[in-house]
Amino acid sequence: MPYSAKLYVKIAKQDIAMFRFLLEAHENLGLMSVVDPRVAWLKIRFSEDQKQEMLLFLNGIKESLALEIKQDL
Repeated sequence: MPYSAKLYVKIAKQDIAMFRFLLEAHENLGLMSVVDPRVAWLKIRFSEDQKQEMLLFLNGIKESLALEIKQDL
């Protein structure tokens, strides 16, 4: 059983810092790394048992930031 799960999120380049801020402000729910800065694909790692919470968080910030969520690139 894996210890962490991952999702990929695509956002506008100018929103990367805001996304990181929101993620960190949400009790450090996950860790973010930039996979492709030209296209702004982010890899989000989080605890497998917090997958529902992560999806709720991502869907909740869609009101503020336009984003696309994928399981794999």
